[in-house]
Amino acid sequence: MFFYAKIPTMKKKILIFILTISMINAIAMTAYIANVTIIYRKLRISAITNRVHYEMEKLNKTIALLADKASSLNVQAESVYKFKDLKLAQDSIYETVKSLPDIGGAGIFFEPYAFDKSKDRVGYYSYQRDDGKIQAYNEISSPNKYYNQYWYKYIKERMLKGTDIVWVPAYYDE
Repeated sequence: MFFYAKIPTMKKKILIFILTISMINAIAMTAYIANVTIIYRKLRISAITNRVHYEMEKLNKTIALLADKASSLNVQAESVYKFKDLKLAQDSIYETVKSLPDIGGAGIFFEPYAFDKSKDRVGYYSYQRDDGKIQAYNEISSPNKYYNQYWYKYIKERMLKGTDIVWVPAYYDE
């Protein structure tokens, strides 16, 4: 206040008072904005973390369901081979694709001449089209021999190493 008392005019006193109040206000606003920003970041990180946990839980449930369906399809493939029932293969694949709209498709394919000594190709595949309908694809009538395709070799290689269920990485089949 000693400095304030030496100021000669009232206008200057008012100006200094207003500037002082403005500086205090600016400092308070800066502190407030910094604090709100920190709190917002913490809340945002918390929200993102919660969302990630939620999505991970959904993904884990989906993976468990897929593993269960793949295991079931594996058992059904063994039954198809044992009873030589190709209708069971078609029905199993159709139902698998129908019950799991998130997968690209499913199939059962046998080694050349393993299912039928007179046929090098016995395999069925179904997938869900863009319109939601399930489309069966007859690999047997395809000009490309499935056992020469990347996905088949990938599966075979892993199954020969003892893996029961194999997921093929995503690929585009032309």
